Amino acid sequence: MAISVTCDNCGKTLNAKDEWAGKKVRCPGCQNVLSVPSLQGKAPPPAPAKMAAPRKARDEDEDMDQPVAKRRRDEDEDEAPRKKAKRGGGGGEGDLSKLKEFSPGMVLLLALVTGGLFPLFWMTSLHGNLPQERDDDPGFGKSLFLLLCPVVNLFYGIWFVYRRLAFRINDLREKHGQEPDLADPLVSMLLMLFPCTMPIGYIMILLWMMNVQTKVNELVQTQS
Repeated sequence: MAISVTCDNCGKTLNAKDEWAGKKVRCPGCQNVLSVPSLQGKAPPPAPAKMAAPRKARDEDEDMDQPVAKRRRDEDEDEAPRKKAKRGGGGGEGDLSKLKEFSPGMVLLLALVTGGLFPLFWMTSLHGNLPQERDDDPGFGKSLFLLLCPVVNLFYGIWFVYRRLAFRINDLREKHGQEPDLADPLVSMLLMLFPCTMPIGYIMILLWMMNVQTKVNELVQTQS
């Protein structure tokens, strides 16, 4: 910013630099000595305002980061029980909430009275109420289909549904600290294939069904 100075001798106007303020200079026209006015009393030019945009941007980033972090924590907390349930198959050690106690004697009585009708729905109900530990564990609908579908039931369905029920119950008993001692019904089922051994196989299947219900009742009692 230049300081305007007028020569008293020749009337020429000079523009002096700021650093000459309060000093004496010579007029370039007449060599007259001039006094350059001081800058005192003049307001200094305003300093340029500092840009606050970057800080604002950082603040906005911090504000955006906070809910994201909180959301991630919430997602991790929601994911933890799902991971635990996945490792346990049906809820940690297996969800037994759908299983109910039932008298083994009533299982035998109803099996004798209804023939094969009660065991059909009793066994499929157990499959539907047990927690699914394997990808191919049948539920109520699948096990009912395997037992009723012609040809499929004789060559695959009956063998799979009966034996898998024993395996599933033994797995749950082991997870709940009980002995996995439910017998595989394979021998009883094989005996029923031959007329001479069919009565023995039928009696063994009935006793096996009573034992199944007993083992299920013991599992239910662990939840009480």
